[in-house]
Amino acid sequence: MWRWSELITDDFFIDLPPDFSWDLVPEELKVEESKAAEPEKKQSIFYYSRITTQHCVDKDLAFCEALAIAYSRILEDKSEKLFLRGNMFLAKIAKAIFEQNGNLFAEACGKYKDEKYFRECTEAMAEWNFSVDEGEEFNKESWISLYNVVLLLIEEYLATKCELPKISVFECKENDDATEKMEIIALPQSASEGDIAEAALAPMARNGLEDSSDKIEVGELFFKFLSENFPKDKLAGTKPKFKTEAMEANRLGSYGNNVISINQRLVLDAISENPNARFILLLTMLIEYGHFLNKDGKAFMSEFMEYSDSKLLKEDFMFADFIALDSKDKEQKFKLEVSGLSYEQRVSILYNLKNAKIKGKEV
Repeated sequence: MWRWSELITDDFFIDLPPDFSWDLVPEELKVEESKAAEPEKKQSIFYYSRITTQHCVDKDLAFCEALAIAYSRILEDKSEKLFLRGNMFLAKIAKAIFEQNGNLFAEACGKYKDEKYFRECTEAMAEWNFSVDEGEEFNKESWISLYNVVLLLIEEYLATKCELPKISVFECKENDDATEKMEIIALPQSASEGDIAEAALAPMARNGLEDSSDKIEVGELFFKFLSENFPKDKLAGTKPKFKTEAMEANRLGSYGNNVISINQRLVLDAISENPNARFILLLTMLIEYGHFLNKDGKAFMSEFMEYSDSKLLKEDFMFADFIALDSKDKEQKFKLEVSGLSYEQRVSILYNLKNAKIKGKEV
């Protein structure tokens, strides 16, 4: 059996190689898995962004920002499709934006809102130094002008000057104007509206944009895992705060001011039953906890793994839990387990990451 001291080198970890992906295991190291009983069907993870305004342009530009987040998500993963659920008016104008249909936008504004609403939108944009051609008379051209400004704001959020693509989206049948919020939900292409009710929803953020939904929270299981697998006198009496956030594609996590930040995409992939991502997430959390202890992160991980390497290399075990809101705004807890990986596969992941460079206290 290789010792951890032979696996961990001075240039181990932190910023990932440019061609990094969570599917790190080479084909030649994969082992044939025995046929097991069909596992219990678990809830799927869908991504969403929530808007809690009745305006297509409010003082915080929340509507434009949320559409920009959805655009960045769908441009990244073309195997998904978008559903619009909640406020009927916001869903209709969002559909018009995604499908690049100014006439549909103007029709929805004329049918569901009045001149007072339009004036409130133009006042909000004036605060951001954007102007809409109001004209002497309140008419379709005014709505088209508003439509063009909303498109411009979305492009500004995405930091792109190219024309946004047309995207087909679906309005949910249950939409009405009794609610102020609207959710943009990305589902697999094979899914239907009926799948939303049973889905566990996780926040969506891309390109550094923050969505208006709640963050994924980290539970207490990781600290229990530490105390059960490492001498307690070598752990801190206090606990760092964990948070998930959108990061660059090559960044796993970072530490500073008693806060450990984990790449949101890594957490989402781990929640979505990706065994490689789960093992990588565990290694990331260990390294950043080492930084919290004012130690070299990779040295702490090496010490932790050497202390209990037979378990971490060969056994299945729970190591952390994360909390996200489900489709009914209730907390849903996801307990993460390292499983489905052979000894060779776990070692392979370590080797694939070992060429990454340390930069300050960041992973």
